[in-house]
Amino acid sequence: MGSYNGIFSQIFSRMQTAISSQITPIFRAVQNVQNIFNDLVQKIQEKLTKFIKIMISKPKSKADYFKIAGIYFAKRLVFMSSFILVAMGYLLIRIIIPNLEGKLWYAKFAINSKKSQQFEGKAKVYDIDGNFIYKGNIRSGSPDGFGIQYDQNGNLIYKGNFEMGKYNGSGEIYDSSGYLVYSGNFESNKYEGSGKMLNSFGKVIYIGNFEKGLKSGKGTEYDPKSGLKKYYGEFKSGKYEGKGLFYDSDGSTLIYEGDYKDGLFNGSGKKYQNGNLIYDGSFKSGKYDGSGILYDESSKNIIYSGEFSEGLYNGEGNLYNTKTSNIVYSGEFKYGKKDGKGVLYDKLGIPIFTGEFKNNMIDYMNNFGLSFNEVINKFGRYTYEKNVGNIRMILYNSIDGVLMFTKNSDDEYIFDKVIIGTKNDFMGLGNESSALERRNILGQAYVSTSYSLNQNQKQAFSLLRINIQNSSSIPTDKYVFENYFIRFYFNNDRSRICAIEVGKL
Repeated sequence: MGSYNGIFSQIFSRMQTAISSQITPIFRAVQNVQNIFNDLVQKIQEKLTKFIKIMISKPKSKADYFKIAGIYFAKRLVFMSSFILVAMGYLLIRIIIPNLEGKLWYAKFAINSKKSQQFEGKAKVYDIDGNFIYKGNIRSGSPDGFGIQYDQNGNLIYKGNFEMGKYNGSGEIYDSSGYLVYSGNFESNKYEGSGKMLNSFGKVIYIGNFEKGLKSGKGTEYDPKSGLKKYYGEFKSGKYEGKGLFYDSDGSTLIYEGDYKDGLFNGSGKKYQNGNLIYDGSFKSGKYDGSGILYDESSKNIIYSGEFSEGLYNGEGNLYNTKTSNIVYSGEFKYGKKDGKGVLYDKLGIPIFTGEFKNNMIDYMNNFGLSFNEVINKFGRYTYEKNVGNIRMILYNSIDGVLMFTKNSDDEYIFDKVIIGTKNDFMGLGNESSALERRNILGQAYVSTSYSLNQNQKQAFSLLRINIQNSSSIPTDKYVFENYFIRFYFNNDRSRICAIEVGKL
């Protein structure tokens, strides 16, 4: 046991001696470095003390001066001047110049540079290809404040105020040709508030309010070619909506004043033609709809007053003679035509028929089968009466027609036929209407042939003062329906209708 202890003691002693032999040189090296450092500090302190002594002491001998080119300069002055110049240079390079850049002059950098992300102040910015694209204020890497934006070709795009990289506040937009197209207020890159739009020819096309980039609120729109006023009023989402005035091409003559919706006349309004009022009433989707009054442009008298639908007379209404202002018809309309119950008046405003109308004319067919007295109660006082055999004829000059009655087995005259002239349109057809127009209203003709008038028809033509060259061969078209027929009588070349016959089958 004792022998083992002696061995361990020897090993430990050797290890201690080896470690000590390695560490001692390190300690000595560290001590030498420390001594050198102390000597350096001491020398610096001595030099600094000497420098300070020179700086604060007044020159007493030539040793306190530098002789340069035969001129003596006090060492104190030289040292102080050098110190001040060094200090000023440091401040200029490290502090003053970096802080004045972007304030007294424009900084320059690329849009993808590190400097662009941190810079604040005035700058000229270039894209990654070296194209000049922006000049103005920068904050946190984005345009903020007044600035001017260019495209890659150097064309002006925008000039005005920015906020965090977006157009915000007052500014101007230019097209690729350099023409001003908008001047006004912005919010988040969109027109917002008051502004002015121009076309590529420099003409103002709109002055007014905007919302989210679209015309909204009150504004004035101008014709892009003439520059004259086109519309003044309210807008919504870029379209006319609300109250507004629409002008003719001269910029002063009104075409419409009233309500708009979705860009169309809608609501209450007045429409003009050549400066004259032609309609006053309700509109829907740009057409007369609801109650209104239609005026004749030349005489300025009322043409129609009543209900409209999709621009046509529809519902209850009155028609007037535009020369005399006397009422012509009062009753129901359908799709622009007299249709339903109504009263027809003569030129003096005296009722000449009260009853049913169809396709813009008296519904004669609905009266077939009525007695003589029943018909007279509806049509009123007649102009002339004549009996031919068992046929009774009564002439109504007011309706340009001859009503014909046939005596039945009870010796009662029953209305079953009418022959009318062409002073008035028949079912919307004029006396020079085409075959296509007749086909569109009546369908295909049942037969087209030459027809020979009987004595009763000849007498009716005579009463209506209708001249026929050859009563034994008149060109005709006959249309057959469920319980009545319609026959058109033409002149020789079929270019004009001479008379129309409607009869019961």
